[in-house]
Amino acid sequence: MKKYIRIYFIILATTLSTSLLNGQDIEDSSSDKKYPQFKFGGLIQFEWSYDFRSDQIPNNEFLLARTRVGVKSKISENLSAEIEVDLSDDELIKDAKFDYKFNRFISITAGKHKMPFSMERLTSVGKLIFIDRSKTVREIEDLKYSGRDIGLSLHGLLFDFNKIELEYSVGVFNGTAGDLEGDYNNSKSFAQRLVLNFQKYFSLGFNSSQKLDSITAKYFVANGVDFIFKPIKNLYFDGEGLIGKKPNGELTGGAYVTAEYEFGNFKIGARFEKYFKDIHDNKNSRQLISSKLEWQPKKNIRVQTNLVNVREFDVPSYNEFFISTQIEI
Repeated sequence: MKKYIRIYFIILATTLSTSLLNGQDIEDSSSDKKYPQFKFGGLIQFEWSYDFRSDQIPNNEFLLARTRVGVKSKISENLSAEIEVDLSDDELIKDAKFDYKFNRFISITAGKHKMPFSMERLTSVGKLIFIDRSKTVREIEDLKYSGRDIGLSLHGLLFDFNKIELEYSVGVFNGTAGDLEGDYNNSKSFAQRLVLNFQKYFSLGFNSSQKLDSITAKYFVANGVDFIFKPIKNLYFDGEGLIGKKPNGELTGGAYVTAEYEFGNFKIGARFEKYFKDIHDNKNSRQLISSKLEWQPKKNIRVQTNLVNVREFDVPSYNEFFISTQIEI
C-alpha cells in the first residue's frame, strides 16, 4: 500500500512541476493573483548519535531522521491545501489537509493535520530549538493526546486589542494517530488550545485534550501550559508543562525550560527537563539537561550539535551526543 502511495505522490509532484515549468504563472504583470498557486518544498535531516555508556550496542549510528517532500496549493483567496510525506518514516503521509479562511477570526481545517495540543508538538521540525522534541512531549504524543490525526478543527483570533491577541484552536479527531484505515470505535478525541500574545514579546498558552474509549467507557484527559518570552532581539526563552492519564490510570507528564541566544550565524542553547513516568513516584522520573551549538550558514541549512546528560533515579547518569544536518529544499 505504502509503495503505491509513494509512486502516486512522485507522479503527482512531477505532473504539477511540469505544468508550472511550462509557463503557468502564479502572478501576472499587473500584480493580479492567478489561481491555483503551487509551492513545492521538502526537508532532509541526517543525524549521527553517540552513547557514552560502555554497554550500549551499537553505541553510535547514522540516521536519516527525516525525508520530507510536500506541495502547498492556494486554490483561491480563501482556500488552500497541503500534502506532505516523509519517505523515510513508517507514517508515510504527514499532512493531507485543506484550509478555508473565512476571515481572521475563523478558519476551518479538515484532513490529516496536527491536533491543537502542546506548543512544541505544534512547532515544525525546521523551527525546533533542539534536534528533537523533549521526552515529555514525545511521551504525551505516544498516548495519542497530541500529534497528527484525521479530523476537523476551527482556529482563529478571538480578539485583538492594543497589541494583545487571544488565539484559539479547537478540534475533533478520530483518536487513532492518523491511521488511514479509519476509526476503531464510536468515540472521538477532542483538543483545544488558547494562546495569549502580549506585543510579540511574551505569550502564554493553555491546552487540553480528551478522549473516551467507547468499549471500556474510560475517560482520559491531558492538560498543559506553556510560555514564550523574548526580552531582547537575540535572546529567547520558552517552557512547557504537560500531564496526562495513561490507560492504567496513572498520571504521567513533566516540564521543560529552554533558553537560546543568537549571535551572527550561530546559536547556543540549553534545556532543562524533568519527566515522570508516574508523577506520584519519583523513582520513575528522568532528568535531562541538554546543551546545543548551532550554525546556520544559510537560511535553509542548519548544522547542530546536542550534548544530553540523562539522570534517572538510583541509576548512574550518562551522556549522549548528537550531530544533525538539516536542509530545506
